[in-house]
Amino acid sequence: MNNVVATRFPESIIAELDEVARERRRTRAEIIREAVEIYLKEWADYTIALERLRDPHDPILPADELWAEVEEGAAGQGAAGQGAAGHNDSAEPARG
Repeated sequence: MNNVVATRFPESIIAELDEVARERRRTRAEIIREAVEIYLKEWADYTIALERLRDPHDPILPADELWAEVEEGAAGQGAAGQGAAGHNDSAEPARG
């Protein structure tokens, strides 16, 4: 069952919303629904991260130890994660 939720937005947000809806060939309602779904998923991920951060039994690793574990895991995969011509298809975040 779908429920109706009414809210007010500043005109500037409505203008941006209409532009996105027009570009994506969607209705305002579809864009708002998608935005709320994305927000709720992000919020869930955020709360899980906070719970883990506050868990005294879940150790916080220094960056060098984390990367050592990542590289160790990648080395243990062998040919897994290798695409055509032996290229690594995994998306490893940039170190900084």
